[in-house]
Amino acid sequence: IVQMAEVANMSHYQLDRRMKLAFGLTAGKWLIKTRISQASQKLLETELSVLDIAFAVGYSDQSAFTKQFKKVTGVSPLKFKRIHQGNK
Repeated sequence: IVQMAEVANMSHYQLDRRMKLAFGLTAGKWLIKTRISQASQKLLETELSVLDIAFAVGYSDQSAFTKQFKKVTGVSPLKFKRIHQGNK
């Protein structure tokens, strides 16, 4: 978030306020939503491991990624992949 604010040339508080106005989400929640969306796409479109996907979308470890993914989607990354690949 700090890096995003620096790129936007504003404080992280200003970034949070503007993101909330524009997207209805704080910068942190927007970032989580974006990362999980990218991870979901990678789970369905690649054969990358969950660990590789976690790293690719900005998580430093698989455990944190899996916990956040399950919190957002309601299922683990592997279960998400099984459910959605079964619908093809």
